[in-house]
Amino acid sequence: MSDPATRLDALLALAEPQARAHAAIRNQLLVEALGDADLPVVRAALKGVRTWKLPGAGPRVLELAKAGEPDALETLATLTAEDPTLGFDLIVENARRSPPVLVGLEGLATASKLSLAQVDVLEGLLPTLPAGPAADAIRRRLERKKPKTGTRDEQLDALEAAIDERPDDVDAWLVWSDAVQGSGDPRGELVALAHAGKPVEAKLKAALPSLAPTLANVLRKPDALLESVRLHMGLPREVRFAFLDEPGSQDELIAAVLGAPLGRFVTSVRLGLTSEVGDENDWEPSLEALHRYGRGVRALLLGDFVYPDECEMSWVDWGDVSGAWTLPRLERLHLRGGHGTIGVMSSPTLKELVIETGGLSQTVINQLLSGSLPALTSLTLWTGDPDYGGDSSLRDIEGVLGWAPRGLTRLGIENCAFTHELVPLFARHPLTKRLSRLSFAQGVLRPEDADALISDAGAFAHLEQLDLTGNLLDEGTAERIVAALPRAVVTDQREDYGDEGARYVAVGE
Repeated sequence: MSDPATRLDALLALAEPQARAHAAIRNQLLVEALGDADLPVVRAALKGVRTWKLPGAGPRVLELAKAGEPDALETLATLTAEDPTLGFDLIVENARRSPPVLVGLEGLATASKLSLAQVDVLEGLLPTLPAGPAADAIRRRLERKKPKTGTRDEQLDALEAAIDERPDDVDAWLVWSDAVQGSGDPRGELVALAHAGKPVEAKLKAALPSLAPTLANVLRKPDALLESVRLHMGLPREVRFAFLDEPGSQDELIAAVLGAPLGRFVTSVRLGLTSEVGDENDWEPSLEALHRYGRGVRALLLGDFVYPDECEMSWVDWGDVSGAWTLPRLERLHLRGGHGTIGVMSSPTLKELVIETGGLSQTVINQLLSGSLPALTSLTLWTGDPDYGGDSSLRDIEGVLGWAPRGLTRLGIENCAFTHELVPLFARHPLTKRLSRLSFAQGVLRPEDADALISDAGAFAHLEQLDLTGNLLDEGTAERIVAALPRAVVTDQREDYGDEGARYVAVGE
């Protein structure tokens, strides 16, 4: 097969999924074929496989573009986002008169491998470009250059504040990464590597002594912490702190991580037990440490333990967790355990609140009703078993419905010993019309309760989901409910022991 087009057609057939085992042979032969192929053949190859990652493909396109091959610039522009150094000068030279090349400029401006000199060239080109995506992309890239006013500390404070406000904004991260790399801060390189899709774990582990210098004072093996960390842009975003049979306490560990450069951008914290014994658990010191160091925390889980394997639910003492309400950016709070002091529940930012207990007291509900959560959109309460402190009643839940903020659209009254009494309450209450999701999961609905629910089906028909998982329904009753309410979820029903008048919640002790 001496004709380049014929050879490429045969080689591209090897790119089909069933022939991926031949990839190494295909790549080698494809590079050889590109050496003497004209532009149409090269473009066909580019559409078939990612040949610009092969040695010889990009340079061949550049050679054809320099030779004046028709439409070669368009193909070259397509390659710039993958390799911005390929034909950079030629792209810039032709950008003002060739719309296809403007697409290449857009790719250049968003590429991560541009040198500062190349960024300066794009800045000089900007005034000559027409309004459009290419010009917009260059402007965004220029925003990533180091600010020209203020001290370096002020500049970095502003860049870090931008990440705090928009933790998912990749551009904000890259601006900050560019700014700190010059000072030798290893976090800048970690961000750049993560953005390029490269592994960062080894470098992060090596950088721990400089990023968390006091961590070794708390943990015998500091790098063990990384097993409890989830990364975002190469740096910790979520950290789990728990009893680790180590010399330090949980609050000391929080200070060592969140008070150091390592934890500067942590937005999610999960607190496990502070003691092997549940009733000796106390999160108050941990929350004091979070108040001091966790300025960016948006999500907090108090009670990251497995029950009953680690500890029974009702055995876990919260301590005084009112410090959670002092976190300025808190949006999601999940509290799991038995009992303690939660304080007046007030936060201008909280959107989601989950309280899981084996027995929810009237005191906690009253603390909810006396507080202010104007941003709340989702609320889940486990009311639990009266034998384990669950002295709340239907009247208390009615109070919750009357208190609910206007933006609340998801509500769960779960693990409840009086679920059968909730159905008529919600059927007539005006709040139900505002809800998109309602959950009576892990409750005590029995087959004899189905008729009431089905007769009131119209009150629940608008819901995106009515969650009845984990109740005490038999298969036939579950099918009747789904026939009346197709969006009801009735899976994983618990066994009903059939005791006269007995209704068992899923989690008590």
